[in-house]
Amino acid sequence: LLKVVGSKYRQHIPEILRRASKHMELVFGLELTEVDHSRNIYALINKLNLGGDEGLSDEGSLPKSDFLMMLLGIIFMKGNRTTREEVWEFL
Repeated sequence: LLKVVGSKYRQHIPEILRRASKHMELVFGLELTEVDHSRNIYALINKLNLGGDEGLSDEGSLPKSDFLMMLLGIIFMKGNRTTREEVWEFL
């Protein structure tokens, strides 16, 4: 996170994390949970209630939230930025 935010704003990281966490939960249904305070390890928890077969198409494809998580993972692995071509390659 420090690489993305920059050392100039280091003191603001707790507030940035709090706001980003709030927006991720509102927009994507993801809760940011601290797993290990001493090592600053966090996990994203899916808070959407897609019980049973909800969100599945007739063909049994992935729910939209799973697809979104995979797409966000690709963006993260590419350094938080990706080109249209890289997204299409993923698709």
